[in-house]
Amino acid sequence: MSNYTQITYDERVLIADLWRKNKSYYFISKWLERKYDTIKNEIERNGIHSEYGRIKYKAKKANQKYLERRQKYSTRIIENNQKLEKRISDLIIDDYSPDQIAGRFKTVSHQTIYNWIHRMESIELKKKLVNHLRRKGKKYRKTSKLRTFKLITAPKTMIDKRPKCIDNRERLGDFEGDTVILNDKQRLYTLVDRKSGFAFIRHIQNGFAQTIHEETVDICKQNNILSITYDNRVEFSYHDLIALDTNILI
Repeated sequence: MSNYTQITYDERVLIADLWRKNKSYYFISKWLERKYDTIKNEIERNGIHSEYGRIKYKAKKANQKYLERRQKYSTRIIENNQKLEKRISDLIIDDYSPDQIAGRFKTVSHQTIYNWIHRMESIELKKKLVNHLRRKGKKYRKTSKLRTFKLITAPKTMIDKRPKCIDNRERLGDFEGDTVILNDKQRLYTLVDRKSGFAFIRHIQNGFAQTIHEETVDICKQNNILSITYDNRVEFSYHDLIALDTNILI
């Protein structure tokens, strides 16, 4: 299992000080000897988002938001038992399925395990566990892949919550994502601007959610993208990780 531990209040004080001095996620992660994704997730999840896109991060407020979430999950079986949490993580990394793991514990179902992965605050550990759920050291059968992806998909921002400026095509930078199947494996991944029709088109070797995640992050690094709208297909099930890694609305 990863040696990840939750961010402490003392670390939040240091993060707040460095963030106030306009230090980057990368700088702070190196300073605290933490993973880049851990710091990025902490600031974006527990910071205060202004209407201008700037995140304000204050240690007390961040700690309060974290504690409120933990209180909300006070009845969660896995989160409140560190030994159980570590044991389940180790088993997943050893390529046991949630169904197999659930058979070992009377109080934990396979759905409980999937829900726990959804809520996981450690992005690097979440990615690691999801990766093991997908591969299990061998090729997936299609039914297994579809079932796993659907169960681990995080809660979505539905289209009826989309800002009016996107619906009305009032600005550049709001894209729609889709895939076009070329053969059994290869596809085209497209991002089309809703206002101008300008498109990014990438040739991809498979329809895995991880592939879409990696391609999207790469495109967003080099271009001004404000939002992406996807449908509910399996290949877009990493939408929460895309949002975290790009800081754009999905």
